[in-house]
Amino acid sequence: MSRGALDIKPIIGLMSIMGKTPTIQLGDLCLLFDFPAREVRYLLERGFVPPGVDKSPSTGNRREFGPGAAFWLAIAVLLRRNGLNASAAAEVAGLATEGVRTISQNLSWDPGFLPLAGYFKTDHEYLLDIGDRAYVRILTDSCPSQTGLYQFGWRHLKSSSSLQLDVQPLVILRLDIRRIAEVLSRVEGWNKTRTDFLAEA
Repeated sequence: MSRGALDIKPIIGLMSIMGKTPTIQLGDLCLLFDFPAREVRYLLERGFVPPGVDKSPSTGNRREFGPGAAFWLAIAVLLRRNGLNASAAAEVAGLATEGVRTISQNLSWDPGFLPLAGYFKTDHEYLLDIGDRAYVRILTDSCPSQTGLYQFGWRHLKSSSSLQLDVQPLVILRLDIRRIAEVLSRVEGWNKTRTDFLAEA
């Protein structure tokens, strides 16, 4: 398969759009994914909180998670329960979130798919691979000039460089990004397409 270099730096903020996007609470996220609440709290209580979410909410206030934060947190929890430590799971969640945005928006391969803003519908595959707990890459079939999965190069999880690495991991953990998006699209207000938004604007 073809390979390319993709700069998937950790996200530094959530993309905002016109209008108020619905939010959910921790219990809602747990119900959607059948997560035990303690698994989600484990990350949050150790400071691994999605961008844009208060790390220390005031007494009596509950954290509210927008679509981008819920997407990030679902990825992080799934990775941790499948063997990554909390720090690595949070790092990969950021890389994955920004990587999907880069592919769908910056490269314009799938403009209607923007989890950060609550647009979770796509006809394309998005897969996240973690190799030997040290490397990460994204694969997708949304590339308009290629049939089948387009495989971006591996990059080192602990490096800020987006340099493509020629490595062959012995153990690969794979996360299905599209299926995570499908689960989150069950939330009312998170199941529209960007075509719907443009038509209503």
